[in-house]
Amino acid sequence: MTMATVTANFSGDDISVLLGDGTGSFAPETRFAGGKRPMSVAVGDVNGNGVSDLAIANRDSNDVSILLGNGAGGFGAASSYPAGKGAASVVISQLNGDDHPDLAVGDSASGNTSVLPGDGTGTFGSPTSYTTGIEPRSVAAGDQWGLQNRSRDRRLWKRQSVSPVEHLPDP
Repeated sequence: MTMATVTANFSGDDISVLLGDGTGSFAPETRFAGGKRPMSVAVGDVNGNGVSDLAIANRDSNDVSILLGNGAGGFGAASSYPAGKGAASVVISQLNGDDHPDLAVGDSASGNTSVLPGDGTGTFGSPTSYTTGIEPRSVAAGDQWGLQNRSRDRRLWKRQSVSPVEHLPDP
């Protein structure tokens, strides 16, 4: 497995990917376009092909960009999906019980977390917003009760104060 690091470049409106060279160092950066003022990047396989894809939370365009991986360290053109106002953080996780990766986005300007359901092909549906508090800047998803694949019982947490979004509905 080749390791890599990915960075959101807020002022550059893009991301940098540095692929590991196998010696503990990294190759020079490759940049990929995202949305306006990217704040956060998540890595996961959103289309089920076993290759890492990227999700980018874009603050000023209020959306999430999805870049599908090509398996050789590169990514296709960004597809954008609306999120809430001030998208600051994104996580990829199975949230609604259908075994497809979904997105959760901390919307810092609206006090919400938006959940975008995935269909398993790298495409995401319309967001549902959940009130989470003032200026959520970081979002994480986890298996609250150790149920692993029973993803409908997962909760979303934001960093500022513990404020769970209870039991997301099944699709």
